[in-house]
This record gives sequence, C-alpha cells and structure tokens, in this order.
Amino acid sequence: MEQLTTYLKGVRAEWTKISWPTTQQIIGQTIVVLAVVSVMTLILLVMDYSFHFIVNAITPHRS
Repeated sequence: MEQLTTYLKGVRAEWTKISWPTTQQIIGQTIVVLAVVSVMTLILLVMDYSFHFIVNAITPHRS
C-alpha cells in the first residue's frame, strides 16, 4: 500500500508540471494538420491518376 501511495504522489507531482496548450495553439495546430493532410491527399490523388494513366497506356487493351 505504501508503494501505491508513493506512486500516486509522484504522479500528482508530475501532473502539476504539465504545460497545457492554449486554445489558440490547439486551433492553429489543428489547421496545420488539416492543411498537411489535404495537400498529401491531393498529391496522392494526382499520383494515383498518373499511374493509372501510365499503366493503361502501356497495357494492351482486350476486347
């Protein structure tokens, strides 16, 4: 029981050291993440269509 008490006191001490981000920081970081995901999605979309076009151009078509 003493070990649990010591552990919980340590957790509480570390918890007070946490520096929580502000609302503005969270909003800014969220916008950055959404922008990066959108750009990467567009890049992958263009690559997918390009590869599809290339494969169709070099592959013989069957009737």
